[in-house]
Amino acid sequence: MTSRRTILVATDLCDKCIPAAEYALKKAKNEDSAVHFVHGAYTRGNPDNLPPQADASDEELHSRMHTWLKSVGLDPDQINFSVVRSSTPAVAILKAAEFTDSKAIVTGKSRDSWSGLIYGDRVAKSLMSKTPMPITVVS
Repeated sequence: MTSRRTILVATDLCDKCIPAAEYALKKAKNEDSAVHFVHGAYTRGNPDNLPPQADASDEELHSRMHTWLKSVGLDPDQINFSVVRSSTPAVAILKAAEFTDSKAIVTGKSRDSWSGLIYGDRVAKSLMSKTPMPITVVS
């Protein structure tokens, strides 16, 4: 018996991640894969934390994830999701990929600037440089 493939959806709980969520859910349905959503957060007290999530408690981030999932039309009680902290969001996402035994990562990218279109998203680039796992960036 083989286990189902897991697709990890990395989100920072903003609108740019909605297309990534939709893409991952469609891909999972076509491939009969599981989906796990993760919010990669900095370790509390990290000077790189920026408002409004600066040093939010785990409970607050979990609540925000719950609210975000509902805002994109998903039932949080039917979706696997977690908040993982580390030195950077990318490292936190990779930790989540390891503990969920994910085989692919899907994340969103902002279309707000030319530099973002040309150079890509910082977290996505960091993910791509740190793992041989397939990374799909959806904008």
